[in-house]
Amino acid sequence: MIFLNDSKAKLDQDRFIKKHLPLLRRVYGSSVERIELRTAQASSPGMPPSPILATSYVVIKDVQGFSQALAANSKEINDDLDATAKGTRISQVDRLVASVGDSMADVKAGTQVLTTLYPAQPDKTLDRNYFVATHVPKLFSIYGGSALRRVEGTLGVDQGPSKAAYLATTHLYIRDRNAYDNAQRQGMSDMIEDAKKYTTIFPLFGELRVQAVG
Repeated sequence: MIFLNDSKAKLDQDRFIKKHLPLLRRVYGSSVERIELRTAQASSPGMPPSPILATSYVVIKDVQGFSQALAANSKEINDDLDATAKGTRISQVDRLVASVGDSMADVKAGTQVLTTLYPAQPDKTLDRNYFVATHVPKLFSIYGGSALRRVEGTLGVDQGPSKAAYLATTHLYIRDRNAYDNAQRQGMSDMIEDAKKYTTIFPLFGELRVQAVG
């Protein structure tokens, strides 16, 4: 779930961590492997505010069990979420299609995450095969294991007639911020050229931090 940073956006982070996250864990039980709250960090000097206020990241390991739990408890979940967050939020199912580096379990609270989202747009394209097979591994190669703990690539999944709002997403989990910044300065031109090979979409960028893991 993506909480957009619009004029009405507000998130009670403390309430989410202490009440909403345990509620999700209780409701979903063993159908989920992991639940995270990630919140936006202050933008770098000269950069616009993050378009993303926060994300709630739920890793599903039993789709049928998750769907049943959600259907049975949707009102309780939504009522509690309404009391926790205001503004526009987008719920989307993604499929993890590529990962490089450490395991997901090694990502702890406090880890910085650079998220890039590719919104579905008319007349814009994204080469999914290139994104999965080439772009995601190349990100880890450009930055290196000293800068990044893990890289993930996901593809949006349509839900019946509801189309995915974001076609693809990457998550860069930072191990060392200084090493990351240095690698970015050196590899920026390579990343820009690589982007031309798989998409015509101008993405959204969010600089987030994992605040809680459940």
